[in-house]
Amino acid sequence: MSQSPQNLDEFVQIIRNSNATMRLAVTTTLKPWVESYGYLYGFDSIRKQVNYEDLTPVSDCIKSDNMIENDGFIGTASSISSAVKAHKMIYPERKSELELRNFYSLRYIPKSLVVASSVSMEQNVEFLSNIIDNNIGYLNASSQCGTPQVLSRDAAWARYGFSFVNFTVTDIRNVERMYNISINFDNRYANTVIEKYRNYVYFNESMSSVLKQMSDSSCMQCPYELCYAFGSQDYASYIGVGIAIFYFILLFSLGMFRSYSLKRRLFVPYLPLFGILRNFSNTQMLSASCQSVSRPMALFASIVIIAVYFFTIMRYVYMRNMYSFLSNSNKSTAFHKRILSIPFALSMSLAFILVLSIIVVLPPTVAFEIFNDNNIINGVGAGVIFLSLISSVSFLMVDLFLNRNNIKRYGILKFLFFDDPIYLRIDIAFQAMILIFLILYISVSFVETIFPAIMDVCISISVILICGGNAMIIEISKKIIYKDRTAQTQQSDLENLMEKNKEFYTLMSEYSRKEFSYENVAFYDAILDYKSSRKSLSLDDLKRIETEFIHPFSKYEVNLPSQVKKDLSSLIQDLSVPSNQSDHETKIKTRKHQLIETMFLELCKNLTDTFHRLKQTQQYSQWLAVYQLQKENSLNV
Repeated sequence: MSQSPQNLDEFVQIIRNSNATMRLAVTTTLKPWVESYGYLYGFDSIRKQVNYEDLTPVSDCIKSDNMIENDGFIGTASSISSAVKAHKMIYPERKSELELRNFYSLRYIPKSLVVASSVSMEQNVEFLSNIIDNNIGYLNASSQCGTPQVLSRDAAWARYGFSFVNFTVTDIRNVERMYNISINFDNRYANTVIEKYRNYVYFNESMSSVLKQMSDSSCMQCPYELCYAFGSQDYASYIGVGIAIFYFILLFSLGMFRSYSLKRRLFVPYLPLFGILRNFSNTQMLSASCQSVSRPMALFASIVIIAVYFFTIMRYVYMRNMYSFLSNSNKSTAFHKRILSIPFALSMSLAFILVLSIIVVLPPTVAFEIFNDNNIINGVGAGVIFLSLISSVSFLMVDLFLNRNNIKRYGILKFLFFDDPIYLRIDIAFQAMILIFLILYISVSFVETIFPAIMDVCISISVILICGGNAMIIEISKKIIYKDRTAQTQQSDLENLMEKNKEFYTLMSEYSRKEFSYENVAFYDAILDYKSSRKSLSLDDLKRIETEFIHPFSKYEVNLPSQVKKDLSSLIQDLSVPSNQSDHETKIKTRKHQLIETMFLELCKNLTDTFHRLKQTQQYSQWLAVYQLQKENSLNV
């Protein structure tokens, strides 16, 4: 700007005459005021020549430097001073482009207006004096860099310069127009106050002399290269990160990642890593320095959690109904088994993340880069999370309705624990709490209180709980509650119960189906039939065993050592080739017997693992109480 405007009227006149277009960055709190009352200062006459942008972020590590590219800033002097310092933190190599003393500093509106009451002049003067005392207390504070007093001193000089030096009758007239009131201006109050402070406060200083009292942009408020003021959101974010780290410490130090309920969740127990990423992206340190990365990063982290979790739920539902699909589908058994494999789950999770990222993350990110408005990303993120939570809660409601008769008959605990060994139903119930926290967070997010931060911490904790925290708490509780039960189960005892106790066999079969290990029970029945019949296994019998229980992707594929599988394959091959050796039949018979015993032993090990988990259920406790009562009364058990 070639001319030097002395006030806003001159500034507006210069812009109008030049037909130039200006970019003005406005602090978030002042933007609604500028849009509503800018006409009071003639800004409506140059509306087409002025483009407004958010003053935050002040700079960006990827986008162009908007502190340099903007032609001016609208905000409080203290906020602009902080923005200039923040810019210097991000671009320390720029020595002198941005200094407040190099600005054309024009008073826009007063930060506050004190209207005297109808009491005595002495009381009004005392009241005004107290206000001045509060505002000029830091005028003579230390200007030493690296101390918090730097910001306080800058703010004091800014308030002093803009409030006391440059307040004019024009401001009074504008306040009257804003609030449709009439104000009488009495110079006696100002003159009396000025007289009181004449010895150490000068009320006729120029704006340039006031700005010279403010610190350089490179003079930071802390002794470090990076200085960020911790707000309530920062505390909420770091608390969320700390809780997630504590979760992972317990997950690995207690060996909980090896527990059945967490292993069946595949990648879900590790999703709090993306919760850490989301929380970190919401901190002032990252968002103030590189919002082009921080806001999309927060949205992407949320999308990863949603995508992986929802795919895991779909996979779980498929597993619950796998045997029905096998019976009613024309597809081969290998097809159904492959889509339940870990490589397939990983590839589909990544594909799901990619699709949602393209649909949900990419458009608002591009819009943010164009319009520089993070409300677009925040709105899309909140909407996607809200819809996903509504879907989960609706799924639980439908599940409750379909199982209402069983719940009435057996109770809610069987529905939540015995029928769901990996506790996804409990997690989905907790998502209803996240939905409540999210609604409360959105409702108060526009109010500057600590409540949004509290809701953010609650959301972070709930995400950790649904990813694996609930399952871990339940597993630890079970170990404590059932610590007096025998840690080891004799295979002979288990075999005896499976053969002779119908109620236990039914309970074991039902639980095996719930935890997707029914193949062990099915193979147990088949082996037991061969053992009890005392018949020699034929070649067809061995081939049937291999086809139904041993082959990869078979209908009831059992987890057996590779050597056992090789022995079975070798036996089938030898039986398929006739032999003239005299002892061939004896050797084959011995090998059959050894193979059956070995397979039965390994199978009992698998069933023992399931039995350990069954013992930690309420249904087992109920069965055990009846069993012991029958035993005490010499009943045939």
